[in-house]
Amino acid sequence: MHTRVKATFWLFLPLMVLFRPFQEAPPSEGPWLLVIADEGVYVHDVDGSNPRRLSDKSGYVLPEISLEAGFTSLTNVFPSPEGGYAAIVQVEDTETLQGIKLQLISLPTGIIETITPLIAPEFDQPEGLKGYERQDFARRALTTSPVWSPDGKRLAFLAGLENPSFDLYVYDLQSGYLLRLTDGTIPLWGFSWAPDGEHLLFWDSASLNPTTGVVPADGSTPAVLFPDLFPNAQGEFLGWLDVHTYALYARNAEGRHNLRALDVTTGEEKVVWEGRFDSLAYDPADRLLAVCVSEDTAQINQQPVFGVFIINPLEPAGTQEAVNCLDIAWQPHLNAFTFFTDQGAYQVAPGGSSTEFNPDATPILKSPNGGWQYSILPAEDFNILLVTTSPEGEWKQVYAGPVLTEILWRVDDEGIFLLNSDSQLSYLPAPSFTPVEIGGNIQHVAWVP
Repeated sequence: MHTRVKATFWLFLPLMVLFRPFQEAPPSEGPWLLVIADEGVYVHDVDGSNPRRLSDKSGYVLPEISLEAGFTSLTNVFPSPEGGYAAIVQVEDTETLQGIKLQLISLPTGIIETITPLIAPEFDQPEGLKGYERQDFARRALTTSPVWSPDGKRLAFLAGLENPSFDLYVYDLQSGYLLRLTDGTIPLWGFSWAPDGEHLLFWDSASLNPTTGVVPADGSTPAVLFPDLFPNAQGEFLGWLDVHTYALYARNAEGRHNLRALDVTTGEEKVVWEGRFDSLAYDPADRLLAVCVSEDTAQINQQPVFGVFIINPLEPAGTQEAVNCLDIAWQPHLNAFTFFTDQGAYQVAPGGSSTEFNPDATPILKSPNGGWQYSILPAEDFNILLVTTSPEGEWKQVYAGPVLTEILWRVDDEGIFLLNSDSQLSYLPAPSFTPVEIGGNIQHVAWVP
């Protein structure tokens, strides 16, 4: 078990009201359609009608920020899983990325409030944050934070308020206060809620040997740090295996290795896969891990063990298929792992046997209630959308146009919203799917339950 270093400090800050809606309040019951446009924030009825403008402020359509995968236009909207609220990030100056603020949209009142700036004014300068480049900070603030607790009553996020580095904060909806959970000892980079909402796991921004820690979400005891989980390696954080066990592994120039299950309440580690492996996939629903080990990697491990291993780290046994596995991934729409060998591509469901898989096949997806199935046929600069009630039935083309950037079904399967690369939003009511134009200059849509 690792040495545990205690960090102490917590702070309460009040909520600040920003402004109230311009027009009449939305319907008293959700779900509500939240629309982020160039000229402000709107809420619509469930069928896209009756838009009400909640704000005419700019900065909700965020600038293009350099990401590892290229340049992506970001809009941060985080609906609460319990409904009635959505967190949103606004940037006052989209060129310098100064004035990043975390706000809260309340429905059905339509009130937008500022919870807090994400950088205090004294640190909100190009070189004002310790341990971060401005682009790195913006990427982290705008892509991974905030995150709602599983019960939707608290909002966790990273902010630089008391120190020129990220700390972990939790905002409580009922009391309207902020709770600071870390003390600036390490510049944080990521975090994750435990499934029961009792703890948060967090980690720092170090490229090698990152420090990991855990803290109760109510701040009742100080954060506990685990400073030596990844000696001479980067840390990779997968997901929760139960309410107090988290899966993680190490990665360095020699490859991926040392897959473990960490008990965040005791600091004890259980070795899941000690040697090297080629790739790894995580099934968040069943909380299973799939490890891919090629014959070459097995030789490096000096063990004649290779193949695909589907593991429940909390159980004594798993399944193994002895193939020369090269790469593996979890495919939610198939509810299966897919992997490649030197013989071809395969898929395997948890507890099942592998079957051949066509990686070039267009995925068939399902609407929320499963009443419709749909498929997107991609091309270089346009998409075709097909729908059907059954894969064996007749497919109907309902869209052919610019590339679709967002597809949002109604939760009752009674229609679908399509947002394309020309920033045009349309609504296609089922079963005719005859398009109704909602508007242009729209960058993001989301349901608030």
